[in-house]
Amino acid sequence: MTSRIILFELRFWMRQPQLWIFLGLSFAFCSAIAVLEGGGEGSPGMVHANSPLHVYQLYANLAFLWLPMVTAFVNATAIRDFACRTSDIVFSTVVTRRQYIIGRFVGSMLVALIPVLGISFGLVIGSWVPYGDPIRFGPNNWLVHVQAILWFGLTSIVFQSALMFAIASHLRSTAAAFVTSIALIVLSGIAASYSEEVDNAFLSSLLDPFGSRALDQVTRYWSVLEQNTLLLPVTGPLTWNRLLWLAI
Repeated sequence: MTSRIILFELRFWMRQPQLWIFLGLSFAFCSAIAVLEGGGEGSPGMVHANSPLHVYQLYANLAFLWLPMVTAFVNATAIRDFACRTSDIVFSTVVTRRQYIIGRFVGSMLVALIPVLGISFGLVIGSWVPYGDPIRFGPNNWLVHVQAILWFGLTSIVFQSALMFAIASHLRSTAAAFVTSIALIVLSGIAASYSEEVDNAFLSSLLDPFGSRALDQVTRYWSVLEQNTLLLPVTGPLTWNRLLWLAI
């Protein structure tokens, strides 16, 4: 029954223009970044515009911009049945409250993840545009994009969705959900400022809910060749950062 609720949410949002608008904006923005950064003259010793490091940084730095999108999807899903006064009908069927909550949450979370995929598609398509110097681009490694989606996209979406779904389910208020998203952005900025004053580098890397500071710590001493070719290590402060905020 839970899987049927998840599929219902996916089918519902696939018919809504909001999903495709967010996906289109994400795709257009990242395509423009790839095209603009690919302009001008390149040199053999430069970091590619579509390098692994650039992909990771873009996913990490855009994570806080997903909050309004996540809030829109998750909040609407959490309060829909209560706003339409159909919750009593749903709970009078064989669907249990646990199945209902898990199905709604997972479905809205997967929907919120779809526009994030526009980052990878935008960067790849943008690198194919015949503009600028071809030497500014390297080969597109899909393993890099998969890792970026898992390390930054999925973990951030799960954390944000869980928080917004909890707020929306308990308060059943759209305003409360969006105020919470704004508060999270403010608190993340405060945490980032505080982490700069912490002497322990490992501890400071854990304070950033979006992982950008931990990413900087991991890649700080990468050479140009490593920035153009390396995948992120599966151990270290970035992994602990992602696991911490995923657990929260």
